[in-house]
Amino acid sequence: MTPRDVTQAPNPGEMIRRAAHLFSDRVAQMRPEKGEFQSVTYGQLFEDVWTFARGISTLGLERGDRIVILGETCWEWAVADWASQTLGLITVPIYPTLPADQAQYILEDCQAKAALVLTPSLARKLSGVPILGLKKFDGADWIQTRAADATLDRATWESAMIEVDPEQPATFIYTSGTTGNPKGVILPHRCFTSLSDGILGSIPVNQNDRFLSFLPLAHVFERYAGHVLPMSLGACVAYAGSLASLSNDMQKVRPTVMLCIPRFLDATKAKIQEGVRKQKPLNQKLFHLALDQGAKKRRGEFAPLAGVLDRLVGEKLRQKVGGRLRFFVSGGAA
Repeated sequence: MTPRDVTQAPNPGEMIRRAAHLFSDRVAQMRPEKGEFQSVTYGQLFEDVWTFARGISTLGLERGDRIVILGETCWEWAVADWASQTLGLITVPIYPTLPADQAQYILEDCQAKAALVLTPSLARKLSGVPILGLKKFDGADWIQTRAADATLDRATWESAMIEVDPEQPATFIYTSGTTGNPKGVILPHRCFTSLSDGILGSIPVNQNDRFLSFLPLAHVFERYAGHVLPMSLGACVAYAGSLASLSNDMQKVRPTVMLCIPRFLDATKAKIQEGVRKQKPLNQKLFHLALDQGAKKRRGEFAPLAGVLDRLVGEKLRQKVGGRLRFFVSGGAA
């Protein structure tokens, strides 16, 4: 089995199964825990997917049924999505910031039969379907506890993944940017797998990359490029503890790729510029000269001081984001 076999899997569920076998000992996830990060291999991740799949299987859902995921971006969210995909369910993510009436509207509009929820406050936004907690809290069964009561056979579970039709829906993604009620987009399994296969030969990301995930997994941008894509490559995804801890998380995780939005880049630029304004006049001059020389070098122009200024100025800036970042990936629209 090769990376191409992973990206050419017929559906995301089969993709994570193949990735787990091919990249078994590689680090798949870095999970925040009490200010530090716990590394989890692909083999261990697939065991967590199996546990979550058993828990979900106790709900009595059938292939093609809809299941809602409501929570902030975290490793539990990711595992819940993979587990649902392995069962052939259609996952319907809901933004945790949506008010209760819109969350309930999505639940009813997609005809979901169950929901996976991260916190008690989010669980209170939904009614009318069984709710499993992605973390242990009062008021809902914990998905890992329910797994102990499952009758799902592992061999049957694994063999059934490849049978999920790539033309059938994998997910409904509701946009938060429309007027009126949220509107859902239906994405088949092949959307995720064909994108991964195409990117493998066209964009310079690979199994040595480490992604830092903090954008909403309820959005298709993070859902694909920060969730499915890294796993198809055998890369690693680290999950930020929170927006408040993001700056420290970047230095601890030392990512090579980060998905972000233009506003994040604007805020980062403003913070850097504010810091420069507080520096001595000589340091300010060096900073602006480094920018000028760097821009000239980028354009292929004569820039004799670019190298030394990059070591004096650029290296210090790169250390603020972990020191290994190869690129930010950003997109947005009015």
